Amino acid sequence: MATEYNNGDIAELILAAAIAAKFKKRLSTAKLSREQIISIGDLPRVTSGEVKETLITIISNSFRSQFNARDRDIVNKRISRVTDNISVEVKIPANSERYMSAQPIGSRFSNFENIFNSATNFVNADTEIKRKVFNTQFNLKKDLIEIQGVGTKGQTTTKVDVRVDITTAGVKMSRTSSQISLKFNTGQFAQTVGLEFEKFADIFEELGITDYTKDKEEFDKAIFETYPQILGKRFSSREEVTQSNEVKALKEAARKVFTGRIKRELDNKINDVNFKSTLASFIKKKATFNESGVELVKFLDDGRFLKQTFGDDFTNAITSMDLAVTIKTYTRNVKGGRIGEETNNPTICIYKKGGDPVQDLLVEFRYRSDSLKPKGQNYYLIKMRTLVLAGESLYTLGATNE
Repeated sequence: MATEYNNGDIAELILAAAIAAKFKKRLSTAKLSREQIISIGDLPRVTSGEVKETLITIISNSFRSQFNARDRDIVNKRISRVTDNISVEVKIPANSERYMSAQPIGSRFSNFENIFNSATNFVNADTEIKRKVFNTQFNLKKDLIEIQGVGTKGQTTTKVDVRVDITTAGVKMSRTSSQISLKFNTGQFAQTVGLEFEKFADIFEELGITDYTKDKEEFDKAIFETYPQILGKRFSSREEVTQSNEVKALKEAARKVFTGRIKRELDNKINDVNFKSTLASFIKKKATFNESGVELVKFLDDGRFLKQTFGDDFTNAITSMDLAVTIKTYTRNVKGGRIGEETNNPTICIYKKGGDPVQDLLVEFRYRSDSLKPKGQNYYLIKMRTLVLAGESLYTLGATNE
């Protein structure tokens, strides 16, 4: 049974509305006439309520809407006749659309107060968003501001979930910032999928770990010789998949490689400056596809947000810090104890040396089971994924929360 909605979809929708609300809220006439010098800091803050009002309009118009806002003339201290157009369109899966479209529209917003708070805080604090808002509001030129929720389209070609494009006087600006890859309650930013050995080993090859001949032989013997029908074996439920002997064997075989060759190789390389530079490039590539202007933003449950732009400061921070590697055996490992249930998902953590594998986590690689239900069928297949997840410290390296 499909879930009613996906939090990631809802976060994308709310962020698009928050950005639109920020662009359409203009400096008041009173402040315009009173202030001698207008700066970015004078921009009016948007409220969570204004974001909700904007979102109601967007949902009411089939998840797309147009807003107009007039420029401010700083020199003559008046509202200009120049009008900017703010265009918003968000495409999210049908289940999330239906959930948010429940009548009366807005009646379910209270379920997402933490997301509204994070989105509102983000647009009020983010330097690049504010710079764009300031420029379009005071340039006395006709601007087209296009805000698109694109996370469910073209996922193989872009990491962007919410895109902001600006066309000024007919000239489209280059995408140098505010192309947002949004995360909510997940740190995952890359993955490989498949049961074969290569599917999970390939992700480590970009880090220079390549000699797997013996490991592959042992893996194939444990999996494909023992379970020759594994690739097409049908199961009656997701639970049957995850509890199957085949999945248990896959995890055990992967665990041996994780705790063996991969751990040894990472231990040997981890504080080599060339490897750390490679690691920084690997993270940037997986998080952004090296697309210009992509920023990784994570909304937290408490209404805060984290942001990483992957500039030179990010690379310099990684190459200058001491790192350590550990195998994660519990859902949370903390100094002086263990919190959570013991995990059966093989996981390797790279974190700040001398720190805590959770609090000071840079990135982790996790091998986990899932299931795949072919379209139109009533059976399930095994699906294994190797996830790459960002720790909170990844967002703070060479960055600010603005």
